[in-house]
Amino acid sequence: MPKQRKNRRPKAPARFHIGDRVRVRHGILDEEHPDMPLGGWAGTIARVDRGGACLVQWSPKTLASIHPIHKKRCAIDGTEFEVYWLGESDLEPDPGGPLDIEQPAQITPRPLSTNNLEDRVRMVFGLTSDDFLPRADEDSLETYYDYLASRLSLPMEAKYWQDVDVFPSFLHTVQVVALDREIGWDDSDGIFCKIRAGETEEVVPLGDLKIRRSNPNYRLIDDYSEWFIGNLAQEPDDEDPHDEDLDDDFDDEDLDDEDEEDHLPEAAKIGLAVGLLQLFGFFAAVGAVLGPALATMTWARWAAGIGAAVVGLIMATDAAKDTRKEFSRGMQFFEIAVALAFGLVYGALCGAMAVAFIGAGLGLVAWRLLGRLHLNIRRPVILALPPSATIAAACGVVAEAFYLNPQAAASGLRHGALIGLGCGVPLCLALVALMGLVAKTTPKLRSWRVNSD
Repeated sequence: MPKQRKNRRPKAPARFHIGDRVRVRHGILDEEHPDMPLGGWAGTIARVDRGGACLVQWSPKTLASIHPIHKKRCAIDGTEFEVYWLGESDLEPDPGGPLDIEQPAQITPRPLSTNNLEDRVRMVFGLTSDDFLPRADEDSLETYYDYLASRLSLPMEAKYWQDVDVFPSFLHTVQVVALDREIGWDDSDGIFCKIRAGETEEVVPLGDLKIRRSNPNYRLIDDYSEWFIGNLAQEPDDEDPHDEDLDDDFDDEDLDDEDEEDHLPEAAKIGLAVGLLQLFGFFAAVGAVLGPALATMTWARWAAGIGAAVVGLIMATDAAKDTRKEFSRGMQFFEIAVALAFGLVYGALCGAMAVAFIGAGLGLVAWRLLGRLHLNIRRPVILALPPSATIAAACGVVAEAFYLNPQAAASGLRHGALIGLGCGVPLCLALVALMGLVAKTTPKLRSWRVNSD
């Protein structure tokens, strides 16, 4: 015998429909901020959910009467104050006439929470949850400097991309020894710190460091970086009354007729050109090292291939693990691609050095002996020039190759340099294209700085 369908009770018809004018019943409070009453607010139903919830668009008179603290809280939370979701039971038909809007009896800011990033930064400046965070300037940076100086546990290990021209350089592991007291901070780079790599010490922006999450200093530095780059709810700029006139005079069609390169700063164009030339030179130099080794040493090809695969995989994995969470997928892919490409290059060099260990060892000995002459390169050039110890070892590899077979080594050097330059050209162009694509698709991408040193 077939089962009979149960009679379902028909749904109650909706009390309100799109376009109905309504008011909020007295006694209704904002769910997020219980100290803010909504009674008497009037508006129009803009949307009705299946569950009966109504999206109310407030009337101009209501918006003019809303307490300023409510608008400020909406700006801090990133929500619209012109609309609000309410249940049908919270609303009643608008009879018209003057508004009777309830005002808050006492403003009670939400308690700050150490689990909230913006609240932790507010604690730095002694603010409440109803306050915007200050923008990075001389005074706010000084306050943050004193806060970090009293709380950071130094020295600590970090990783650092050295920026030269418009490209990041090789990712180095460094020791952060102290916050810098001589420069301290500035508006463009923020707070500075002293890092040490081997015997070399330099001053770099604290926000450029990459700290592992397991490091006890991670939260302090990550909070500071988020605030400094403007990812948090900061105090809005004062509007210039002349901005609207400028916008009216500007014709969007003029932008289509202009070349995008004309909008690039002249220094950025020069930096891009110099950076590409440095990259070409680097790949030619790498080819000049690998060429003689491959031409004169039996196992150099296998060692270079194995080294490239191992180091490339390690660097790509490390970059994927350390990529900052606020970066988009495009930026993550860019960092991983760069790390993989240059991991392959450095791995191949390491493989050649392993085979030519005698020449590489003598090169390191010579580098050590000449270290007192301060021949160390303080800043590796563009992703690229390795530290001076690696350069010395590479020179030793070439010297050993010429010792074994001068003619084959000379031929390998010439062909290796040409092949390295030929491989470098498409790779450089691919990096530039990828960087441009990421810049267009990543709204929070940090601007590439042009080094003026």
